[in-house]
Amino acid sequence: MKTLRQRLAFFPKLRLTGGHWVTVGVIVGLLSIEWAGRVAAPSDLGDGLAILALLVLLQICLVWHNYRGLRWLDAAASGLRRFGRWLTRFGIQSGIDLRGEPPVPQALPGPLKAGMLAACGVLPLLMLFNALAPSGWRAWVSQPSYLLYVVGLSAVWFATIFAIMFTVLMQLVLLQETLAAWRRRDARFPSWPRQTAWTFATHAGYLVTLLVLGWLLPVVVAVGLSVVFAAVLLLAMLMMRVPDATVLWQRKEGTRIRSCSLRRVALFTILLPVLVIWCLLAATLGAGALMLVDVTTSNMPITLLLGTLLAWCGAGFIAWLAGALIISMRTTQQGDPSRPAPPTLHITPVHDDVWEQYGEEVQQHLDEQGMRLRLDPAAPRRSDVPVELAPPPMPPLGGEEPVWPITISASALRAPELIHKLKRRDEVQRRRRLVRGLEKLFKHAAAQQFESGTGYLVAPHLWFISHLMRDSGEQGTETHTVGEPYHRVMEQPVRHHLYTVLRALQVDLIYVEDGVEFRQFRRVLRMLFEHYDIHGSALKAQDRFFTGIPGVRVIIEEHSLDNPFRNELYPEPEYRILARGRVLHVFRDRGDTWELDPTPELPKNEPLLVHA
Repeated sequence: MKTLRQRLAFFPKLRLTGGHWVTVGVIVGLLSIEWAGRVAAPSDLGDGLAILALLVLLQICLVWHNYRGLRWLDAAASGLRRFGRWLTRFGIQSGIDLRGEPPVPQALPGPLKAGMLAACGVLPLLMLFNALAPSGWRAWVSQPSYLLYVVGLSAVWFATIFAIMFTVLMQLVLLQETLAAWRRRDARFPSWPRQTAWTFATHAGYLVTLLVLGWLLPVVVAVGLSVVFAAVLLLAMLMMRVPDATVLWQRKEGTRIRSCSLRRVALFTILLPVLVIWCLLAATLGAGALMLVDVTTSNMPITLLLGTLLAWCGAGFIAWLAGALIISMRTTQQGDPSRPAPPTLHITPVHDDVWEQYGEEVQQHLDEQGMRLRLDPAAPRRSDVPVELAPPPMPPLGGEEPVWPITISASALRAPELIHKLKRRDEVQRRRRLVRGLEKLFKHAAAQQFESGTGYLVAPHLWFISHLMRDSGEQGTETHTVGEPYHRVMEQPVRHHLYTVLRALQVDLIYVEDGVEFRQFRRVLRMLFEHYDIHGSALKAQDRFFTGIPGVRVIIEEHSLDNPFRNELYPEPEYRILARGRVLHVFRDRGDTWELDPTPELPKNEPLLVHA
């Protein structure tokens, strides 16, 4: 007996604290849910009560953990944190490649590829397990563990509810954008305060229409419409010719950089939510989507109801997405700054019979010079060069700066001097329109206050940047845009001219720091145009070409993912879109001095000028 007491003394005394009782209660609760699920008839009502019981147990654990603490809950939280840190390893840094040279090896971003493969793999499995009804995968999962089935069902329910809310919200946002575009085009659109009530009635009417269609029509119609709209969306992205760009990405600093087409990234990014919606439909509807199951007599009415709502909301979402994408791609194609925009003459004949006599000759000369014409009575556009057509001989043009519109003749279009003057006038008009448009945007930006960011990114020459942008979004939002879009303040020929100038000077982006006045930035633009007029594409822009502007320092720097901007006196802009490019920075002068480049030493006995 003494030996037994000595051995028992080695064991610690069993003391059950409040945390132990909570743990025991949780285990008993889980076992009770498992037992009830196995003996009860399968139904959504019982599964819903089991999910509610799990949420109650989770809430009890969290309350007690905040009061006294639970070791196993701390371990679980630590495991989740480690899993989150492991997931961050798959995060990527990305940006747009504005240089294109030297080429970078191509590869699709890993997270996007994994998401597409997972969705494409889960969809057929759900369709296989759920072949007869939503209870099909219930029979597969609940046999080994009913708790595992309840956790999966709760995940499906919450994911479906989130998808319904997301699709409805996106449809209302797209509808709001459509109404805003209509309001800008049509002056008869109701004004405030009736505008708010009219918009609310439109949104409510759209949602009621979806509910009525879901009540009257079978769900197979919604599923079929979603497939049709997805096919239209895919064909539009594959067949429409729109400008492309290159995306650079890397997993983390120091790893290898890869590139990918922006069209491919957009294609997979848009198709991924469509596949997720179809996976949720396969999990909630099963064969009910094909009308093989009577929804009214099914033992899973909640799951089928959620699936039906998602089917109609998803079909509407895909339809809106396809329409918005097609319109956006069409607008992008028409307003692409890289699309050629030759000079256009707006010709007004001085007499009615002048065009009949000389019109064919004028058209032939303009075609030879790569120019276009717009004939009166067609209204002239802002970028057109106005001229009057008269019979020969051509009247004198006057001084160096003639009064426009000038009078020309058909035979005078053979003269190189006149063609040069017309093209020069076209350039001057485009530059004036560019400066006026940017001045309007900067005036709008000066009237606002920004809590983050250090300046503005100016890029009317890039098709994928539609607005004047801050280099960093405001806190709590990712909005970078400022003012109206570029296409409303300047025409496509104006943006194409800036594209031509910056392309020749090897400048990919312009950054203007806060505090730089627009009159100073205007002088920088004038120096850019002057350098282009003198050298063209023979000499790229350098810092030393922008001296003499009081209060401004211009720095041109090559940027890349592994070579950011570094300067002791001037701050690094908070770029969010740039991966590689040559950026012209317009800073406020910090008072540093310019250093002249040393004169290179020439070899002895070598003449300075060598004639061929």
